[in-house]
Order: sequence, then structure tokens, then C-alpha cells
Amino acid sequence: MGVLIVSEGKSCVSCEYSINVRNVKYGLPYRTYIWEGAKGKDLNGDGTINNEPANPSAVPPTPEYKEEGWCFAYGEKEWLEGKVFEEVKTASDLYDEEGDEKVQIGAINCITGAEL
Repeated sequence: MGVLIVSEGKSCVSCEYSINVRNVKYGLPYRTYIWEGAKGKDLNGDGTINNEPANPSAVPPTPEYKEEGWCFAYGEKEWLEGKVFEEVKTASDLYDEEGDEKVQIGAINCITGAEL
């Protein structure tokens, strides 16, 4: 068993030990926590928060509205694998640092847990 780094300069050997006892010795699943990445927004002003598909045949054509918020999973498994919370959150974001839309990695629907 290695030393689990919690934050810079800090470790938690007992945390890793207890996770391993539960999950390895007793076969229990790792705990997964769902974190909100962004709240949904009513972009088209219709009073509901949902995704509207693009309609290229409309005059003028309408773009796709992505109104739903998104979440991401980060729990014991990711922590033990050494994944950093902020990096997982950033990868799952719809926008990059400049505000441009990008491919989301690890984003999930906040209600269903389905990948986006």
C-alpha cells in the first residue's frame, strides 16, 4: 500500500487503508460522488431548462440550445488513481479557459447519470 496524497504536503494513510478494507477485502463498491459542474440555464426564454435540437429548416435556422446543466463523478476510485478533482472537473466542462465550446470528458446528466 502506498501513501495517498490528499493535498500538497499532506497524506492520508488511514483513508486509503479503510477504502481498501471495504472495497478489496469485502468487495464493496467504491463510493462515487456526483458533483454539479454547471446549473441549467433557460437560454431561449421559454420557461423550461432542456436541450433544444437545431432546426436548420426554420427561417432563420435555429442553433442547438444546450440549456441543461451538467455534473461529473469524482469519488474514491478517482482519488485512489491519483486523479485531481479540479482536473476532472475541467475535463468535464463544456467550455475551455477562453470560453470556447469543447468536447466534454466525463460529463454526466445530473439526474440520470448518463454520459453527455
